[in-house]
Amino acid sequence: MDAFNQVFFEKSLNRLHLSQKKSSGGVEATAEFIDYAPDVTAEMYHADFWIRRCAHMENVIMDEKQISQLNDKILADDRCSHNIWKQQEISEDYDSDWKTSRELGITLPLGKQPVGYGICVRRADLRAWPGNTARSAEKIWIETDDTSDDKFQLSVVRVNMPVLITRESADGQFYYIITYDYEGWSEKECFAVCRNRGEWIQAQRMEHFLVVTVPGIRLEISGQLLTMGVKLRLLEVEEIQKIRLNRSAWGCYIVAIPQRRPDGYYQLSYAAIPPAIGVHVGYLPYTMENVIHLAFQFLGNRYGWGGMFESVDCSQLVQEVYACFGIYLARDAGVMIRTPGKRISFRGMNVKEKVEELDTLAIGSLLYFPGHIMIYLGKDGDEYYVISAVGSLKLPDKKEPESIQSVIVNALTVQRGNGEIWAQEITDALLIE
Repeated sequence: MDAFNQVFFEKSLNRLHLSQKKSSGGVEATAEFIDYAPDVTAEMYHADFWIRRCAHMENVIMDEKQISQLNDKILADDRCSHNIWKQQEISEDYDSDWKTSRELGITLPLGKQPVGYGICVRRADLRAWPGNTARSAEKIWIETDDTSDDKFQLSVVRVNMPVLITRESADGQFYYIITYDYEGWSEKECFAVCRNRGEWIQAQRMEHFLVVTVPGIRLEISGQLLTMGVKLRLLEVEEIQKIRLNRSAWGCYIVAIPQRRPDGYYQLSYAAIPPAIGVHVGYLPYTMENVIHLAFQFLGNRYGWGGMFESVDCSQLVQEVYACFGIYLARDAGVMIRTPGKRISFRGMNVKEKVEELDTLAIGSLLYFPGHIMIYLGKDGDEYYVISAVGSLKLPDKKEPESIQSVIVNALTVQRGNGEIWAQEITDALLIE
């Protein structure tokens, strides 16, 4: 450990048992009942604490046209995404079986193929094996007491996302799904099949739409979970007057909700959404102020590997924040950090050189080290802070990593399981612009 790293280590260790700073009013009351990571105060859990420290946070970074051009670049890079919209026909060789199954000599229970074009009607787990739990693949499941780390969980599919359906499991319960950002097995009942590509394309066309801007809301009656970034067609008043609802539409937005018919095909229903529930007409302007406000909506939520527990992991948090601007980020952190933009490589730097770079970094930029991505919040005193969904970390006075399993604010002086502080481990920074 070099001298500069040692200073970071000792500083964090010495502060572990210090009383937290308190301010007046609600923050003081909150600090009395809520514990925080070392060197984190109650004020730091308020987005404005960070936003007011930097000028021009409300400036628009990219307009609609620039975001469209960025999405084209992302979709053109096969390492980042599947451009499912370019696929004119579903072919039998378009999907790629889970590579580990081939390496282990396991035969996947494949059924008929191909199926076609689909729309997600219910937030769906995307898994490496066609089953609801890892025990569906007992041949390669390693027994563990850690229920929060299911390696068969790959990702999730949000409501109203378009997908390619390339095959069906032999038992008829699962589809092999390809989204723009991932692929895997998912429950058949979570998807409606479009009759043809034209219907599939039409389902995605929305002149007016509503975007969910909170971690999750549930629709009345159906209970469908709409997570941050979900986009739904918004009806105008003249359209509302022509449809039948089971309640008055007064004072509410009315949106078109995708549904699966009894025969599996796609259809629409309609639902009322109160304006104050956490939605926005159209995409939000892409500003760093909005990035921070959106990310802070997740604070305290449970960490969910691959979207488990109806929650997010580190890269999904970032992806859902940027979905509110209409930006199609890749799903995995290591691929996401290659998104076009202003990138800084920290590789080969020592901690002192890295923190000098952090001093010039825009608040809201992404920071990355292998296995984890986070949103940079800025500096307070001598410490640098981030917000992210954290599975585990190590504190300087502890021998073993602690299970965090939460979205938190923390200083970069916390450690990884290998004992290195986060500030030392950072390899890349990215401002998407």
